[in-house]
Amino acid sequence: MKVDYNDLIRSIDIFNGNMLVGTRDGSIWHISPSTGSNLIMSSHSDGEVWGLDTHQGKVLTTGDDNKVILWNPEKRTMESKSHVSESN
Repeated sequence: MKVDYNDLIRSIDIFNGNMLVGTRDGSIWHISPSTGSNLIMSSHSDGEVWGLDTHQGKVLTTGDDNKVILWNPEKRTMESKSHVSESN
């Protein structure tokens, strides 16, 4: 199985054929031979979070890392992520 993490891997833990993979951007992936890859945690990777708002029961954050992230607090998951700008 091949998984594209979109960032550098910082840590790996393997137990009974399952893997937890931590990446530099603060994401944690669960890799299972039976279910494939599943992103179980994501965060703002660089700098600090300086924007916070709510919309229709969801939470929006933004930060120094040029990302806007939509969180579902009920499910405790990230629903989507986008970059504010591709320019430096």
